[in-house]
Amino acid sequence: MQTSSVVKALSDFDLVELREGLSSWPDATKELLDEAIEYVSDIQRRFITLAETVDSEEELPNTLAINYIELKSHWIALNTKINYSMFKTGSCDSLDPLKATAVSQLLAAIEEFLSPDEIGTITDFLAEPVKRAA
Repeated sequence: MQTSSVVKALSDFDLVELREGLSSWPDATKELLDEAIEYVSDIQRRFITLAETVDSEEELPNTLAINYIELKSHWIALNTKINYSMFKTGSCDSLDPLKATAVSQLLAAIEEFLSPDEIGTITDFLAEPVKRAA
């Protein structure tokens, strides 16, 4: 895996297109959209900086996978929060679905650099992390 291809793909992640997609959310105000885009942009920059810093064809795949796990865990936690809020109160913080959708799109861009088997293993692990760790 070449650092330049990771950096290019992550740099090409289209925040304008993402914003347009997020704007269809019923509660999406300009302020919430700005916050969601800034949020995912920070994560995008963190992944780019990580790739540029590691810059090792041997280490980059493992480092990218570890950080993908962290981000996917965060996405799962956001979705859990949304679902429980909806179940308990019938609504959720309007920013959370925007963040979750934005993170989901960034995860998809990162998945280009993981094999289907790696994605499956990570997904299985995150589905039942406590059970598997025991």
